Amino acid sequence: MSMAVLSCEFLISPATCPANEVEAQVISLVEAVKCLDEGIDPPVLEPDALGRLIAAGTYPAEGLFKANLTKCQIETYSSKDVAKIVNALISKANDIFDVTEPREIEWKKKSVSPALVNTWPNRAKELEELFTQIAVQCELEGKAACVVHHCGGNPGPQFLFSGELSDAYPTPQIALPHLLSSTVQTHPTFQEYLATLDHHDLFARATDDFHLKLSFYVGALRKAKSQGLSPRDISLDNFDLGPEFSNSMEKNQCGPGGTFAGVLVDTISDLLAGHPKNPVSIFRKSAMSDEAKTHGTFTGYRTHVTKSGVALRLMFWRNDDGMLVLANVGPKQELVIEKP
Repeated sequence: MSMAVLSCEFLISPATCPANEVEAQVISLVEAVKCLDEGIDPPVLEPDALGRLIAAGTYPAEGLFKANLTKCQIETYSSKDVAKIVNALISKANDIFDVTEPREIEWKKKSVSPALVNTWPNRAKELEELFTQIAVQCELEGKAACVVHHCGGNPGPQFLFSGELSDAYPTPQIALPHLLSSTVQTHPTFQEYLATLDHHDLFARATDDFHLKLSFYVGALRKAKSQGLSPRDISLDNFDLGPEFSNSMEKNQCGPGGTFAGVLVDTISDLLAGHPKNPVSIFRKSAMSDEAKTHGTFTGYRTHVTKSGVALRLMFWRNDDGMLVLANVGPKQELVIEKP
């Protein structure tokens, strides 16, 4: 799995991106915080991110974000909220040097293509150092990493690092000098990074509701990407797990490691992406009724997970605001939808 490194440009992207991208960038920052707080593989920062932002005159305070947020009139987040989100990331996250082995390295030559430009003083050198670190840790430690990076001056999405490593300490287990060539991948949003992950692997490693949700969300992003759709309508916040969902999943061999785990993950991912694998029907009040079962503002629905054998179904609720709650998994004959 590729580790996500958050660049300075990504951290302040709501202040610098076009107005029509502001909301997506804010959501990206929010999701990065959630994965930092709860995730199995938390994102890290580029080295000395806060110091570099201060030196560039872009300290992430409320005033930095105010003008751009005013243009796009986002109601969900204020410029003060965005500043808090960014500073939460900076204060909580490790930087890349905290999680990789420090090395003293000498190069005979090295380069990055396309050539980096200074979007602020010394920025090209800082980015080259970051890409160098990623290329080295991939080559010498087998730790893959990518950069969540939103920048008009150095847009990516790929940068080719090439160099001749002449010496290093601690001494690596390779013959020196060593020619190194590595592609560093960048993603303009945290969503796009998540869409590169393996949702089945995330599900298999899930230990709580957040990680279950994350696996379904990543699967939905991957499905949307495969269909050429925008992921902007898919969010961690527009679906949830009902109180009985996890228990019903385990009971019906759909939990991590279960017989039907893979097909359940794909069923939910496709549903969240708006491309359900099987037809979706209302969950009726009774076998003799054509009326949909409701609970407050929610309407009940069902769709097949498997069609043969035990014929498992997924029951879920949805309201007019688009909020979806995964209620339970159960065999067809049970005719039960649990409360949202």
